[in-house]
Amino acid sequence: MRNPLTALRLRLSNLDGHVDPAASDDHLAAMEEAERLSRVLDGLLALARAERAVEDAGDAEDTDLDVVIAERVDNWRPLAEHSGIELRRSGPHGLHGLIGEPALESVLDALLDNALKYTPAGRRVRVATLRTADRIGVSVVDGGPGLAREDRARATDRFWRAPGQTNVEGSGLGLAIAVRTAAAAGGSLQLGDAPGGGLRVTLWLRPAPSAVPSPPPAAPDPERTHDR
Repeated sequence: MRNPLTALRLRLSNLDGHVDPAASDDHLAAMEEAERLSRVLDGLLALARAERAVEDAGDAEDTDLDVVIAERVDNWRPLAEHSGIELRRSGPHGLHGLIGEPALESVLDALLDNALKYTPAGRRVRVATLRTADRIGVSVVDGGPGLAREDRARATDRFWRAPGQTNVEGSGLGLAIAVRTAAAAGGSLQLGDAPGGGLRVTLWLRPAPSAVPSPPPAAPDPERTHDR
């Protein structure tokens, strides 16, 4: 599919300067549709790789979440500032989760892309780390309109768009890819309401061995102590 699509884009591009002015709007629309199809194809390829990763999943890597989060937040901050959105990092540091760095980057990019699309100027997007007794979490909280419960249940389906958001740019595959990438690492993706409105999407991971505190030393056996 990529080869004929690339050929189509080149043919349309080569028509620049040779299109009748009356047809210039149609030419521009055709170029935009070709670009959109290219993005959809890239998304489908990424989804196929994520699904294959689930099938072939082995032991996930020990990844320092701070390193990847800092890099992705720095990468998305210029777009956030351009859109008038505050992008903030919060939560505990020093957490390690079982997921490869490229996989974590892919999930964070999908979540930050969505969050910035649906957050209006003057609001905030927050990336937070979380720790429970048996899981490590990374959540992205946006300042958008949020999703109804029934919509959250469908939001990770391929090409799904919430009612009233069909004109938002994108392929509709970001969350579908993210949920499969999380599953390949033995984790999960959870969608929920954010305090004060908006959507919270949390990537839950197994903690890496380096992130699991050592159990306290066992107390001496009183009976054995007495026997000595």
